[in-house]
Amino acid sequence: MNVIEPHDQLPLYPGEKVLWTDSPAKHRPSVNAGLLVPSGMAAVGLAFMGPALLADFSPFLLVFMLVWEGLALNMGPVRWLREWRTNRTVRYAATDRRVLVTFRNGGPRSVSYEYQRLGPPQVVHGNIRMEWLSEPGKVVQLSDVRDPSIVQDLITRAQAEQRHPL
Repeated sequence: MNVIEPHDQLPLYPGEKVLWTDSPAKHRPSVNAGLLVPSGMAAVGLAFMGPALLADFSPFLLVFMLVWEGLALNMGPVRWLREWRTNRTVRYAATDRRVLVTFRNGGPRSVSYEYQRLGPPQVVHGNIRMEWLSEPGKVVQLSDVRDPSIVQDLITRAQAEQRHPL
C-alpha cells in the first residue's frame, strides 16, 4: 500500500509505481437550478402546509404535502449534499499499469482500469477520456483534472511502455 494522505491508501500491485495522484478540481457541485428549484419547491410546500392543515385537516392533503416535501428535498438538497460528500473524497491515481479511482462512500472503495483494455487518453474540456477497446463508445473519464495535458502524457507513456517494455 502506498499512502497519499494519512486516511487514503491506494491498493497497489506489488512493484507498481504511482505516476500521478490528484482529486477533481471542483470539490463541490455548483449551486444551480438543480438545487434552487427543488429547494424552492420545499419552501413553498412548507409555507402552504401549515395554514392548509390548520384550516381544514384532510388526511389526503397531509399525505400529498409529505410526498411533495420528500420529493423536493430528495431532488435538491439531499442529492446535492450526497454529490458534495462524494466529490470531496474522490481521488485519481495513474500508475505504470492502470488508472485507479478511489472514493469513500460508506467506506474506502476503489475502481481500477488496466491500460491494455483502454485506448489512448484524450483531453476533452479538462477531462481525461479513454475509450474501452473491447466496447467502443464506452469510456473511462477522469473529470475536472487540474493538469490534463500532463496526465494525458503520463498515461500515454505508461501505455507505450506496457506495449513495448525496455
